[in-house]
Amino acid sequence: MSEFVPEDAALPYDFRISPNISIGRTGSAIVLSLAALPAAAIAGAFTLHGFWPVGIAAALAVGGLAAGFTVARRSLRRVERIFLTQGHVVIERRSPSGDGLRSRFPLLGLHLERSFDSDYGLRALVLRHRDQSTEIARDLSPAERSRFEIAFIEAVNAAGHSIRMTTATAHAELASERPQ
Repeated sequence: MSEFVPEDAALPYDFRISPNISIGRTGSAIVLSLAALPAAAIAGAFTLHGFWPVGIAAALAVGGLAAGFTVARRSLRRVERIFLTQGHVVIERRSPSGDGLRSRFPLLGLHLERSFDSDYGLRALVLRHRDQSTEIARDLSPAERSRFEIAFIEAVNAAGHSIRMTTATAHAELASERPQ
């Protein structure tokens, strides 16, 4: 059973989550210029004295930096959309390549699992229904995830359902240790 909800449909509870891109195209160009100009000057000086491999190494280093910026920006073009419709929570994820994944969870019997760390904050939110589970709001910071959790619970309650919640608490020092 496939359900189509148009992108511009006005749903009462429609959360769209995407990662923050902290440096834009202009900022990237400035950082690359600030790296390329000194590298070109130094490589030019060494090349004039016969050390031409320095020029190749500088070009490769600046090219690698530019490729890194491009790949990082492209990987941040993902979107997670969470909305309520007809007694279900629908989670749509779009990857940078445009591939999509869609999950549906019935509101009846829905379980929200919280992973909380006293030092870090809310580390993860996992929706569960019977044998189905998925982590939601992955691209949010702990503070943003806490605000999202409140809004999500209010949305489920406003839709006339309740959500069972459990919290797993860990300390940061213990979470990184592995038993031997």
